[in-house]
Amino acid sequence: MSFDIFISYRRNDTRDQVSMIAETLSHEFLVFRDSNSIHYGEEWPKEIETALSSAKVVLVIIGKNWFEVGQYNKRRIDSEEDWVRKEILCALKQEKTIIPVLIDGMGMPVAEALPENICKLSERQAFKILMEDLNNSIEPLRKRIKNLLNSEKSNLLELDERIHPRYIRKKLLSEGSIASVYKVEDTVLERDVAIKVLDREDLQEYFDQSVRDAVKISDELYFISIYDVDLKRYPHYYIMQFIDGQSLRKLISNNEQGLPIEEVIEIVLKIGDALVRVIRNPRLEFTYAHIKPSNIMLLTVKHDKEYGYEPFISPLNLCQNFCAKKILEELECKSKDLEAQAYQEALAYQLPETFGMSRLESPSPEQSNQYMLGLLAYELLTGEIPSVLQDLEDLKQKGGKAFKQLTSITDKRPECPKILETVILRMTSLNPSRRYETLEAALDVLHNVSFDVKTDLNTVKESYERCVNTPNCDQEFFKAFYCNFLAKCPHAAKKFPSLEDEDNWKRQYQLLKEAVLLLFTYFEEDQRYCGHTEQQKLNVLTRIADTHHRHGIPAKFYEEFVHSLIETVTAFDPWSQTTDVHREIVEDAWKKVLKPGVEYMKEYA
Repeated sequence: MSFDIFISYRRNDTRDQVSMIAETLSHEFLVFRDSNSIHYGEEWPKEIETALSSAKVVLVIIGKNWFEVGQYNKRRIDSEEDWVRKEILCALKQEKTIIPVLIDGMGMPVAEALPENICKLSERQAFKILMEDLNNSIEPLRKRIKNLLNSEKSNLLELDERIHPRYIRKKLLSEGSIASVYKVEDTVLERDVAIKVLDREDLQEYFDQSVRDAVKISDELYFISIYDVDLKRYPHYYIMQFIDGQSLRKLISNNEQGLPIEEVIEIVLKIGDALVRVIRNPRLEFTYAHIKPSNIMLLTVKHDKEYGYEPFISPLNLCQNFCAKKILEELECKSKDLEAQAYQEALAYQLPETFGMSRLESPSPEQSNQYMLGLLAYELLTGEIPSVLQDLEDLKQKGGKAFKQLTSITDKRPECPKILETVILRMTSLNPSRRYETLEAALDVLHNVSFDVKTDLNTVKESYERCVNTPNCDQEFFKAFYCNFLAKCPHAAKKFPSLEDEDNWKRQYQLLKEAVLLLFTYFEEDQRYCGHTEQQKLNVLTRIADTHHRHGIPAKFYEEFVHSLIETVTAFDPWSQTTDVHREIVEDAWKKVLKPGVEYMKEYA
């Protein structure tokens, strides 16, 4: 007997919940659940293997005791004889559609928590069910399974005949309201590829034009390559590169509090640099990419013993050929056909200017790509789909005025550098004229965002080097500092000998250079010995602090010293004068680096 659905679960974990889920789904599908589907006298292992092989969908039910401990105080999942582990491994090997089902708020197990041979389970998009509201919460899952089981409809059977014998369709990878993507074996080149198939005959014209546009950019770095197309007979399709990784949407789902800041910047810069290249190439006639997490695949790569991600962007963008009215119609369809998360993403990743322009106008590539990339950066940092629209009805009624400015990132991620938040909020300004003039200008700032203390110090050292490398720096930079300082703090003049005297100037100039470098060193040591007492630190400022104490230098002088020094730096550092944001980056880094040493000196005053 063949089954539509195979349910894998632990009896001590979710026996009662599985009973309710199976009963609900069995009204429409053939469901295999061990104790109810195996008859007395039948070989239990054989029946499970047969049922699993015949099923198209495998549900892995995960409750709070899924990682339960068995004999010898060892987790059952770690035993090669564990049947749940065997079922998952078999489903992975047979490339079944596996849907982890998380019960009542359970989180998705990370790869590190799973045995190596089934760690790929963590890459599957999970579905959440609340048992107290089972009928409603299971409905999107029911629709998903129904669509999966209907994938063998007549047009796909016809497709299989058209692509055979070179291509053999193996499994469904993803499904939307417009097109589906399948993993396909290329028997000639002996490799796996993917095929994107249009499911909507009414959108053929839009699809065909979008595919032609996509082919132009598909060979660019960080875009998924398109190998072949067939736009003559329905269903229309194209063959593309298969990325054996996970979608960015999946990565975000596994990091609900947001990704590490370093990873966010790395991913955003790679995608941004790819967009800049295609924007700069007039031959490509590029407008904007539909940058959203589900349209980006990630390949895990290793560089210098560290792992990172290489993004691959889908070059297809149907939205660029849709007018505002058509987008609203498609969003209406998505609201009925897609799961809640997929619909929320589709609603959030829209361009405000699309709904406020005349039909003769078109969005600027520089501004549009900037906005979409900013939305992506926001979600990567917060783990939340950007809340820029109240709902579809509000968009229908208000058009472009329905869009809301993004809220603070640092409220959700206090450790996020303020300057990074400033950049992203500017990139996502609702008024395109308030964004950066070019996408490249925004990326230039992101390239220099400080997200750890090491980068702060590097920023300050590079800034200082640019200042002191100016011609006659001792005559210009340092004297400008002293003029600023004494103007802000006239009482300090009494503590300094006349700077008009050449010998006094040379001495004071050398003391200032030494003080600045010692403040840098103190910052490094402060981070290295974080949590130690002052007596435990190798303190490079003690001698200067003692000298200042003997000369009666008050604490307020140090505050004016910092203000005057940073003001002088931003006046002499050419990089900080590029834009207001560049200046803020330099100022912020200098404040962070000077603060530990200055606070120590003030304690001595």
